[in-house]
Amino acid sequence: GADLSNAYLFSAILNNANLAGANLTYSNLLDSSLRNTNLPSVNFYGANLRYASLSNANLSGAYLLGADLFYASFLDANLSGADLSNAFNVDYAYTWSGAILYGATLPDEFDQEWFESQGATFSVPEPSTYSLLFGGLALILVALKRR
Repeated sequence: GADLSNAYLFSAILNNANLAGANLTYSNLLDSSLRNTNLPSVNFYGANLRYASLSNANLSGAYLLGADLFYASFLDANLSGADLSNAFNVDYAYTWSGAILYGATLPDEFDQEWFESQGATFSVPEPSTYSLLFGGLALILVALKRR
C-alpha cells in the first residue's frame, strides 16, 4: 500500500518484493527489474515501464491504464483481472509468453486472439484438467516401473 507515485525508480532492482496495493502512478520504472514481485492491485496509471522485467510477477488486478509497456517483459506473469486499457506500446512489449490474462481488460486495439498469438493464455485450468494430467503421469510411471 505504499505511495510511490511519481517515484524515480530507474534501473531499480525490486525482485521478490511485496508491493501489493502500492500506488505507482506516473512512476518511472525504466529498465527496472521486478521479477517474482508481488504486485496485486497496484496502480501503474501512466507509469513508465519501458524495458522493465516483470517476469513471474503477480500483477493480478493491477491497473495499467496509460502505462508505457515498450519492451517490457511479461514472461509467465499473472495479469488476471488486470486493466490494460489505453496502455501504450502493447505490441512492442518484449514478451507476453506464458502471461495469464484471464479476466483482464484489454486495450481497444488488441483482442484475445492477438495476445494468444504472442503466447499469452486466458484460461485457468480446471481441476479436472489437473486430474487428467496426474492420471496420465501415474500410468506412465506404472508402465516404467513394470519394465
